[in-house]
Amino acid sequence: MPIYRAGLRELNWPKYRERMYLTGVFHPSCWDDVNVDSPDHMSHVAYSSDRTALGSCPQTHPVKIPQIECFVRVYQYEGGVHVFSDGTTRTYAD
Repeated sequence: MPIYRAGLRELNWPKYRERMYLTGVFHPSCWDDVNVDSPDHMSHVAYSSDRTALGSCPQTHPVKIPQIECFVRVYQYEGGVHVFSDGTTRTYAD
């Protein structure tokens, strides 16, 4: 059962049927310590050095915040590329 990490990038969808398909969306875990939001709704937070909750934060975003991880399981995955309502194969969460 492979795990495909998503975010703001295109997924390499499995071509073949699998018993279960699992994908995850991982949110940033570092904050700039100033802004609660930003015009692009993203630049006030950043990913750690290794993109996990345990990694080091960059100097520009020195404050650790809890990392939210969202997972979706699709049982009896039929295989092939899936396109979402925004016309991309990109998974994301707000």
